[in-house]
Amino acid sequence: MAAPDQTLVCVKQVKQEVVDESMPLPGDIIEGFSEHDADDDSFLLVKTKLNGVWFFNGSSVISEIEIEYPDHFSGPFTVKGSDSDNESVSHSRRWIVIMIEAVVAGEKLLEFLAHHQESITLMDDRGFSFHCRLLWYAPRSSDCYFGDDSSSTPNHLFTNFLDSAKEPQVFDWMVKIRRRIHENPELGYEEFETSEVIRAELDKLGIPYRHPVAITGIVGFIGTGNSPFVAIRADMDALPIQEMVEWEHKSKVPGKMHACGHDAHITMVLGAAKILKEHEKEIKGTVVLVFQPAEEGGAGAKKILETKALENVSAIFGLHVIPNFPIGEVASKSGPILAGSGVFEAKISGKGGHAAIPQHAIDPIVAASHVVLSLQNLVSREADPLDPQVVTVSKFQGGGAFNVIPDYVTIGGTFRAFSRDSFKHMRQRIEEVIIGQAAVQRCNATVNFLDEIKPSYPPTINNGDLHELFCNVAVDLLGINKCHFDKQPSMGAEDFAFYQEVIPGYFFTLGMQNSSDERAQSLHSPYLKINEYGLPYGAALHASLATSYLLNYQQDVEGKYHNEFY
Repeated sequence: MAAPDQTLVCVKQVKQEVVDESMPLPGDIIEGFSEHDADDDSFLLVKTKLNGVWFFNGSSVISEIEIEYPDHFSGPFTVKGSDSDNESVSHSRRWIVIMIEAVVAGEKLLEFLAHHQESITLMDDRGFSFHCRLLWYAPRSSDCYFGDDSSSTPNHLFTNFLDSAKEPQVFDWMVKIRRRIHENPELGYEEFETSEVIRAELDKLGIPYRHPVAITGIVGFIGTGNSPFVAIRADMDALPIQEMVEWEHKSKVPGKMHACGHDAHITMVLGAAKILKEHEKEIKGTVVLVFQPAEEGGAGAKKILETKALENVSAIFGLHVIPNFPIGEVASKSGPILAGSGVFEAKISGKGGHAAIPQHAIDPIVAASHVVLSLQNLVSREADPLDPQVVTVSKFQGGGAFNVIPDYVTIGGTFRAFSRDSFKHMRQRIEEVIIGQAAVQRCNATVNFLDEIKPSYPPTINNGDLHELFCNVAVDLLGINKCHFDKQPSMGAEDFAFYQEVIPGYFFTLGMQNSSDERAQSLHSPYLKINEYGLPYGAALHASLATSYLLNYQQDVEGKYHNEFY
């Protein structure tokens, strides 16, 4: 029986290890911290709300608790502890390690928080109170996410998806689908055969779906058909690249190739669908399968949203395979992870003439050169150095003879930023600089951001709450050593960001590196090879994220959305 939120609980024991003992803190300061102090599972490692990611207890991860301290305990101090290999580590931040033993409604605090997912307030023997909630829990003696070995717990069903995805009948099925899609690549909004393959597999699995959505897209449903709704997404389009890899399932379409791994993305979501369908009766809500066209520059995600097919979805997850990252390892972070991206093209018009008498012409090449140099100042002189931005002029076309000044010059390029406000401001300044600098040189300029042909992509910004969920699921499924939660943001762009503008969303990367000594090729390379042994990891992560979301957040979203989705 769960106690009410904000329950006051008397803490039986509070122990701390603080190097700087000049900082007055509740409880007894102890000189040493040894592993035997944490032998009882009722002891917890906790962290301040402001800092830190993982804390380790002896040789195994026990738990992480978020604690909100009173303001007068926020001063700086240093904390020392032990990591999972018993090597000494120290953190010179505003961190503190506390071990608490408490009983709530007959249960030890750790188990209480794990089972009931409550937020509570602890009060120590001196009257100081601490607001706590469990972020994640990995008990020593069990692989079950919430620390209960009993198969009767509702969470048990959602912890074995990786084993299910690796079963030969599932793995071989995924490989067959991926190879068929790889052999027949289709560009954005032309994925008709790809869509047919997906729908045929959904039909075999007995999964209902909507089609067409955004021309070739598909939206499928597994579960009750009622709220809450959580989506997992795969992009379907290929690239205009000639495949150079010689193998049995090489692209059969000249000049087209799945060189960005979207064939793997499709297969992983289908793999998740196959696994989830087998557990449909246990799903508390609805998993929405999104097969999206035209990620590569066509803003297919935006088109999906415009159809209102995801109107009642309360969270969405997506991934991207990385060929040069270890297989089965994941990387991501909370907040901005990929940049917003836009393109521009400008025509700078002057007056042509003979190169020997430039005084009778208005030289657009000189004007365009000033424009290119001035655009560089947008980043070096106007942007906050702590807010990464890029402006690159990558096209400069004008003239065709050595002795003729042309009538006009065309320039073009890309601009990128991690902040929506910075991206919007940069777009405005690019237009102002081009027109203004051209005018200084007596030229006219027009600027086109090609919104209809190549829409700008907003920054990909991961939701903080979903990041916590991802950490939980990834650690439980893969182990902490295969999870990297401090991924460096990239100036690359992804149209998954369109979903995140209207739905809480989370995007992560999955390693697919081949085990051979052969050098891994990058995405968009004609020599790209996909390690198919990575497919089960993506399928299991999709399935686990979706079911864990429904399990953990069902009560939060219940009643906020329409009951019927389709």
